[in-house]
Amino acid sequence: VMFAGTSSYAYRLLSAFVYARQLAKGSRVFFDGYLGDVLQRGAFLKSGGLIGELFKLFPFLFYFDWLDDEAVLKRRYKTLTAQQFDFVRDDYRHRTANLRTNDPFVKLTYYEFVYGRGARYVINGGNITAGQVYTVIPVFTDLRIFHTFLSQPMLDSVTYNFIAQVWKSLPKRYKAVPTETGFKPGWPAFIIPYVHFYYRLKL
Repeated sequence: VMFAGTSSYAYRLLSAFVYARQLAKGSRVFFDGYLGDVLQRGAFLKSGGLIGELFKLFPFLFYFDWLDDEAVLKRRYKTLTAQQFDFVRDDYRHRTANLRTNDPFVKLTYYEFVYGRGARYVINGGNITAGQVYTVIPVFTDLRIFHTFLSQPMLDSVTYNFIAQVWKSLPKRYKAVPTETGFKPGWPAFIIPYVHFYYRLKL
């Protein structure tokens, strides 16, 4: 029941959390950073498939005028029928109509996290799964942090330029630690998509 409606990664996460708990003896608290990928790297603007991979490898494509938030939403929900997607699109328009932002990709990120599939991934992946072995603190859902990140241009996130701003004041020993997808936060933004692509091939 716990894994219903989520991806197969949740099973791997549970074993990883159990293993981490065994290594970190005495630890009781887990600071969940899943939403950090969404806000720092624009994860909810990306999709799978060949087109999705092209946009991940060449994120500057997001700057093209013909690509708007609803086009990205349609790519992310491409398995839906036309009627099903019409429902999602109408819901998206309704729930973001009064957001005080001119950035359509901020609207999309907000919608995916609060109402879309992203909320389910965060809850099942971080809160519920990690909660089997830890007390979970979802850091990026703190309203002050969430609002600060959503106040930035989302295209700076999807092109990895925002990461440099977030990490620039931290000591080098933190910026030199590789993430789970291989890159280091201290690296130049233009390198990161290619490192991501290499690690996806390895996996």
